[in-house]
Amino acid sequence: WVYYHAGQYPEAEQQYLALIKKFDDQFNSAPTRDVVRETRMLLSNICVRQKRLPEAEEWLEQVLDEFPEGVGAYNDLGYLWVDQDKRLQRARRMIKVAVDAEPENAAYRDSLGWAYYRLGQFEEAIEELLLAAKTSQQDGVIFDHLGDAYFANGQAGKARESWKKAIKLFTPDEEEMRTSVKEKL
Repeated sequence: WVYYHAGQYPEAEQQYLALIKKFDDQFNSAPTRDVVRETRMLLSNICVRQKRLPEAEEWLEQVLDEFPEGVGAYNDLGYLWVDQDKRLQRARRMIKVAVDAEPENAAYRDSLGWAYYRLGQFEEAIEELLLAAKTSQQDGVIFDHLGDAYFANGQAGKARESWKKAIKLFTPDEEEMRTSVKEKL
């Protein structure tokens, strides 16, 4: 956990893999299974940060194999697929399950909005992304996605406003995203 939050992903990955190896075959304790599930979710996130997307997907699929009701994994896997522009209909359905389970979750709403965007349903995308932005006004990714949806829907002025807000909200470790949004402007 300390390595992960310090951005030392290779070290965090090694520790999490050791934890999986030690506890993966212990099914007699629900708290142990929850730790294994959360570890797989974190390993997926580490793989995403290192741009190892097939591995990230595999970790989430393992979570869903054991916890088929895991809406967090539904959202995360659906978002990975949407972001790669693949399996869009299935990803949208998975993300919708997560949104229905937790309608106030801004990350899930952002994922659904992004799915609608990728499907070319820009008005639905804007609607979902506005709900996400209302709930989480400090997330640059949401405002970047909202800008993309506005732009695709022919609303260049609103797109620029959203992208400018995104640029202000990106954290120092999101500099690559900030640069990408600046290029859009």
